[in-house]
Amino acid sequence: MGRFRYSLAGLMAAVVFAAVVFAGLRATTDFWGRLAFTLCSNMLLIAVIAAVISRDEVRAFWIGFALVGWGNWLTGWCPGIEAKMQDRLLATSFTQYLQPKLQRQVTQTVPATTKGMGGPPGGGMGMGGSPSGRGPGMGVGASQPGTGMGNMALGTQPDGGGGITPVPAGAPATMTVVTQVGPTYNQVWRLLQSSLTILFAMAGGYAAKFLFDRNRSHGKCAP
Repeated sequence: MGRFRYSLAGLMAAVVFAAVVFAGLRATTDFWGRLAFTLCSNMLLIAVIAAVISRDEVRAFWIGFALVGWGNWLTGWCPGIEAKMQDRLLATSFTQYLQPKLQRQVTQTVPATTKGMGGPPGGGMGMGGSPSGRGPGMGVGASQPGTGMGNMALGTQPDGGGGITPVPAGAPATMTVVTQVGPTYNQVWRLLQSSLTILFAMAGGYAAKFLFDRNRSHGKCAP
């Protein structure tokens, strides 16, 4: 029985595919999932060609790769089958676990001014914070002449005083917005399904090669 061997081209292909998967898990676009699907589909097509033109243990590897790979591809992507099988796939369990953990919080400081109903041109009144200085203030800034519209600003009075106080027109006001960004469920699922298809296909290829070498060592396969 021969030793476990791998080609440099196969190792490079595995590294490239792994890089695509890890990049896709950090991205928020569909590009990486589509790229993984394209690589997966083309690798399976190449496996069919290699199985036809190769010989001996190389042919055994590509036959196993193609059979297992196409079996996983059909259960995950074939219309009519994938809808029934998706809940049973390993990619679904991995996605349910990983997708919430891939979300990250991004904090941004943005202007806290929105259009609100104002008073007469040049007027502006604001509700101050609580006397203890803990309450935020809400104010209606100076309205634009002829529109009756003003700027609504969220902020806290510097002195912490209560009551009704004027809010200066054009006063800078900002607010902190915390949002969650990360790949969606479908993006993660498509990426993992493509990667697991290739992983299982490689396992099938090496299993077929192992069986071929073992049978040949026992004289059950022609040299």
